[in-house]
Amino acid sequence: MAFTDEHYHDFIRLLYAHPEWRADLRRLLLELDPPFDLSKTLQELSEATKALAEAQSRGEERIDRIEAAIEKLAEAQAHTDMRIKELIEAQARTEQSVKELAQAQARTEERMGRLETAVEKLAEAQARTEERVGRLEIVVERLAEAQARTEERVGRLEIAVEKLAEAQVRTEERVGRLEIAVEKLAEAQVRTEERVGRLEIAVDDLAKKQERTNLELRRLSDRVGVSVEEEAESVMQVVLEDKGYRLVDAPFNLRMNGEVDVVLPLQDVEGRSLWAVVEAKTRLGYRTVETWSQRMRSSGFQARLQKHGVEGPYLVYAYGMRVDVSAQRAAKKFGVGLVSSQGEIIAPQGVLHPTQTKKMPN
Repeated sequence: MAFTDEHYHDFIRLLYAHPEWRADLRRLLLELDPPFDLSKTLQELSEATKALAEAQSRGEERIDRIEAAIEKLAEAQAHTDMRIKELIEAQARTEQSVKELAQAQARTEERMGRLETAVEKLAEAQARTEERVGRLEIVVERLAEAQARTEERVGRLEIAVEKLAEAQVRTEERVGRLEIAVEKLAEAQVRTEERVGRLEIAVDDLAKKQERTNLELRRLSDRVGVSVEEEAESVMQVVLEDKGYRLVDAPFNLRMNGEVDVVLPLQDVEGRSLWAVVEAKTRLGYRTVETWSQRMRSSGFQARLQKHGVEGPYLVYAYGMRVDVSAQRAAKKFGVGLVSSQGEIIAPQGVLHPTQTKKMPN
């Protein structure tokens, strides 16, 4: 059976696991002239370092994508935490890559030492290797019968050793390129840290601006809410007076568990008392009118109104600075009066009388 590269690598891994074989192999190969060829192992080290440099390049590309994401932070505030987390992870991977490069260099030197020891023990450990090697099992079992082939392998080894002098020059060139690559990686790391620092400052500035924006929005919302209630109160007085109702007291709003935006105590043309209760919104849609109608028909809610002196019966209205078509459908369906700044759009379908409920204790 031919001795393949796969057999060779499996055999080397066994030598790492058994120091006593390495010593035996070293003694055997010290008798050979010239020494054992390590160029293939050094080539693998060069390829691994090249892969590490490519990984660093990919890390810089990922940092560029993070910068582009930060520029969109103002439009996608909800994704800020996720982007920052990605930035931190990218930084951690960059630091890990540099750390792994240093560890790989240390392992390379250690492997060189282990290879020297392994070569010394190779000849005497050949028989014991037979019991532990998986894929080399067949080769080692036939070692006694294939002595002639072993001599041919030794001949090929002698040829390989003859080429070691030429390969040594190439090895030194590779080591030089590796040193340059490590220096470039260190410089790239410094640039990465500087960019991350600038990104952190940008994120802090955006967070402060967002906080100020939220504060202004809350203030604006409060001002708009008061304006809508005041406008509803003014319009409702005109609408009700035009319909013949008389306002017997000043309008007010009622703050309780489920507030009423505007309450107007009235008397009709026959002198009977009733109350106009109004839900005021900047924009009225179907759902708002439906919810208001259901709340006013709730015996529990009516009991709370009565506790606060709003005893009924009720004229139920909804006021909107902007009234959707869906709100008009809901008003007709649930019998709620609908009013805008232009006046009454839909009149309530009669007076809502309180349900028979026990008054809540004061």
